[in-house]
Amino acid sequence: MHATREGGMMSAPQDPLTGVLAYNVREESRDTLIQSAEHHKGTNLHDLAGGALADLKRIFDDQGGLENLFAVFADLNIYPVFCHLITPDKATVESVAVHLDMIEGLGELGGIAGHIAILNQRGLLQKDDYPFWYGIKHKDGREAGGKTRSRLLAQGGAEMVLPHMNERTLALTKNLNMPFSEAIHTPKLDLVDRQRIRQFTTAFTNAITPEVGAILGVQNA
Repeated sequence: MHATREGGMMSAPQDPLTGVLAYNVREESRDTLIQSAEHHKGTNLHDLAGGALADLKRIFDDQGGLENLFAVFADLNIYPVFCHLITPDKATVESVAVHLDMIEGLGELGGIAGHIAILNQRGLLQKDDYPFWYGIKHKDGREAGGKTRSRLLAQGGAEMVLPHMNERTLALTKNLNMPFSEAIHTPKLDLVDRQRIRQFTTAFTNAITPEVGAILGVQNA
């Protein structure tokens, strides 16, 4: 984890512009999701565990849905964006459908949410490797899949790819606990690894289309 450290230990609290604050959405520290709004940094990124919807309900004692949580979002002028990581596994597509169902159930209040589907290309996956996301036509003519993607796009959502990175380079970079912007220049990595990281960051920047950038509130310079 990239973070500001003192004597090998993570400093507390972390400056959100230079470090990462860890919390567990399944425990009481889940309140950090709301507390982070006090930093007023424009865009806050929260990496939540799969199936975290049930835990998000507990922040404001929601019962059947997320009404209280989204009411707080609206009160604080927070525009929540759900970034859904998509793999060939059908379960990742089903997860998107669950999120869409729950947020649609909020009615007008749910309209403040944005959605981005991120297709993980780890392993150099191609479009045909995501049959449940894009849909597939069987030999007998039956069509299956693709409906969740259509729903997300119809609601103003967008999709992008998470480019592939060489597994060795990725492992070495994670071990250094430094962001890619620094890893590109560090002598701790071989030149070939630094160039792979540079290619990844360029591909990732290009993957942020105007539609994705508009939802995230960022501009691709």
